[in-house]
Amino acid sequence: MAPDEDPSGSAALSPLGDGAAAPAETEYLDLDGDGVPDAVRTTSTAEYDLADGPEIVETVEELDRDIDDDGRPRTIEWVDAISVDADRDGTPDLIDLTSLEVRTSDET
Repeated sequence: MAPDEDPSGSAALSPLGDGAAAPAETEYLDLDGDGVPDAVRTTSTAEYDLADGPEIVETVEELDRDIDDDGRPRTIEWVDAISVDADRDGTPDLIDLTSLEVRTSDET
């Protein structure tokens, strides 16, 4: 049995090709326009394929902003988007979006 094969005999979810998750892309942003980066956006994407089923793409984006002099972000926004193209026509049939925002405390 192959490592990604489901013992029940149904198709197992496996990444497309070698290294389905692309390296994370990092951007340094100047949100307040003062010429100094004050936010960091990290985006990663993974693609999955079921042999006889849907194509699935997951994109995770994290935005760390309101970064103080100590390098710690005061706000972290996290979004996980999963799209499923069940009929493989290039248009997602289902999109699941999960988002979370965390504000760190200034208290120690």
